[in-house]
Amino acid sequence: MAEAIPSGGEVNGFAQQDVPARAAPLNALLAFWRQRCTELGRLPARADLAPEQMIGFLPFVTLIDVLEAPRRFKFRLVGTGVVGHTGREVTARFADAELFADRADDVIRYFELCVRHAQPAYARGRYRTVPTDREVAFEALLTPLRNRPETSSGADMMLGALVGERLSYGESMGRFEYDEMRLI
Repeated sequence: MAEAIPSGGEVNGFAQQDVPARAAPLNALLAFWRQRCTELGRLPARADLAPEQMIGFLPFVTLIDVLEAPRRFKFRLVGTGVVGHTGREVTARFADAELFADRADDVIRYFELCVRHAQPAYARGRYRTVPTDREVAFEALLTPLRNRPETSSGADMMLGALVGERLSYGESMGRFEYDEMRLI
């Protein structure tokens, strides 16, 4: 049975809000996701996403698989814009301590916010670059996808975007902190 998207400016029972982001790609992703939810009457699946409709934010996109037993998150696709902002390629890698060191729990908490509530989640923060030790701000958005109809609640994949200052050659993202993470 298709999940109904409530009228009156709500998706999955949450009031729709704009992303408090300075970055146009995040707002474009949110508008695209909301439009797909409205058209489909349910959370979109990966098959419902057409790259040609995502041109304005495609370089900043990430697709993240939600794996069960045990719960893990794996980067299926990472756009070139994300690689340019972080200085590293993480496609086919897990969001865990090997990738995020002592901040893995924060990343997982942010991912879980989107997955458990089946609602978009926004985050902003900052990180230090390696080896130059510059502080760089970033903003991120995750939107829930549901590929398996038997997934009765939550999401089993996420479509996200990350934006920030493009790093110089040889720089990469080092230690980071979230300043804010919340449902929108």
